[in-house]
Amino acid sequence: MQDYPLLKKQLTVAVLLVICGCAIRENPHGGPEDTKPPEIIYTFPQSDSTGIHSISEIEITFSERMNKTSVENALFISPPILYDIDWSGWDELTLELTEELSPNQTYVITLASSAEDLNRNRLHESYQFAFSTGLILNEGRIPGKIMGYKQSDLLYIYAYTINNPDSLNPMVTKADFLTMPDDKGNFQIKYLAFDRFRIFIVEDINRNFLLDGSIERVGIPWRDVALDSVAPEAPFLTFSLTKIDTTPPVLIDMRSTNSRTILMRFSEPVIKLTPNMFTIKDTLTGNLLGFRGYYRDTENSNQYILLTDTQDSTAAFKVVIEGIADSSGNVQTKRQSYSFLSSIEKDTTKFILESVSPADSLSKVSLVTPVTLNFSLPVDTMSVIRSVHFISPAADSQNSEWKWGDLKKGNLSFGKQLIPGSTYGYTVSLDGIRSIWGDRLKDSTFTNTFFTISEDEFGSISGKYLGDPDTNVYIQSIPLTSKQGLSITKVKKDGNYRLKWLPEGKYKIGGYLDRNNDGRYSKGHLIPFDFAEPYYLMDDTIRVKKRWEKTGVNFGIPGVE
Repeated sequence: MQDYPLLKKQLTVAVLLVICGCAIRENPHGGPEDTKPPEIIYTFPQSDSTGIHSISEIEITFSERMNKTSVENALFISPPILYDIDWSGWDELTLELTEELSPNQTYVITLASSAEDLNRNRLHESYQFAFSTGLILNEGRIPGKIMGYKQSDLLYIYAYTINNPDSLNPMVTKADFLTMPDDKGNFQIKYLAFDRFRIFIVEDINRNFLLDGSIERVGIPWRDVALDSVAPEAPFLTFSLTKIDTTPPVLIDMRSTNSRTILMRFSEPVIKLTPNMFTIKDTLTGNLLGFRGYYRDTENSNQYILLTDTQDSTAAFKVVIEGIADSSGNVQTKRQSYSFLSSIEKDTTKFILESVSPADSLSKVSLVTPVTLNFSLPVDTMSVIRSVHFISPAADSQNSEWKWGDLKKGNLSFGKQLIPGSTYGYTVSLDGIRSIWGDRLKDSTFTNTFFTISEDEFGSISGKYLGDPDTNVYIQSIPLTSKQGLSITKVKKDGNYRLKWLPEGKYKIGGYLDRNNDGRYSKGHLIPFDFAEPYYLMDDTIRVKKRWEKTGVNFGIPGVE
């Protein structure tokens, strides 16, 4: 007879081996990481089914276990119908319909690409299937692409049937049909009726299927589309995202920073601030505080710096402001007021020219370099403009332009891109320059000459526009490896274009149709509605080398006739 303790020990070891073996089979270690996107392997009804008169549920089966929340958030039915959700395990989803289907209606079920499996692998692209309660299935399709799309963006494509164009506002009306883009920003809305549609791209961060203009971006179409039996697929649409705003700016803070400077802060940037928009009054004497100038804070675009006469250190002031507007055209119609105390700190800064560039005899200067003057105090800009002159005949004096980041720093462009391997010069007469308070610089004049970088340091890109060359099409190079190289040119009458003097590096090529003839790309407006201009960014990356022209880079804007 076998010894009992030995038999007990053998049984214990056997049980442990079974347990370990089961554990190894159920949860293997060291295997390859799951990176395969999940797939939809079964639907009921089957896609493109017709004559589905009466069903009580819709079923979707996945190839693997899914993150249920991500699936439910990515699921849409158009036109909308009420349903309850039931899961069988982690891979079988049932939508239990709680209302009857409409007769002769095509229903489209969309599962957006944001649906994930348990390893956070997303669907490769949005999945759509459809069925009809009638004998035919809608066949209309609208393809498109979102320019500059990132996978981290939460973007939806909203499609509206056009009954009244004036009422199509994604901020107040939910879409008739919607889907999401794939991981490259491409999309296709399918199974649409033959009708007219307007499409928007909406960054629906709060997932309420409406545009919230205060926090979310929108893509506005460059045309509406009409679908019919002759043309069941719409022209290819491209979209660029923009931020809209429906709230006027508000004055939220004002304080004196020294005896001649006041900081004014708004809820958002304002497009302009003129002296007739506000008054600053001493609350005790009623005297107005003298105003010398103002500029936008270069570090915070919501703020303005006001320059005044010397403030009484014991005074209290009240500002009244009205008529300010933001870049979206929202005007603040309410009169606002704000009270503040004068600063006891005096401004004792000495007025000097701190720096100027390009320096004299500097070589290899960039082709987009401006003349830059930095002062210690805000200046009377007109006195600077009268005191700085080009001396090179290559400079375009008539089209030159001053830009002021603040009133202490002025940048003077040469009116056009500089020519490689050329000599430029400018002269500055210091005796004519004044600060905003009338301070003078020492009487002197100097001239600086500089030399631009050689043409041998650049390459170029050329090609042909594939559309109608008689239209106003602009093509631009977008540098990927440097801040230099952003260039734009208009397509010639023969359809050819050339982007020259590009620093060595990698580029994307984009372009737009300038419908309003202002030389700039417009992303459109929501209120009042105005179409965007057609724009396209090529997927290919172009490599530019020194002393080399990359030819045959042909460009077209899809969908533009």
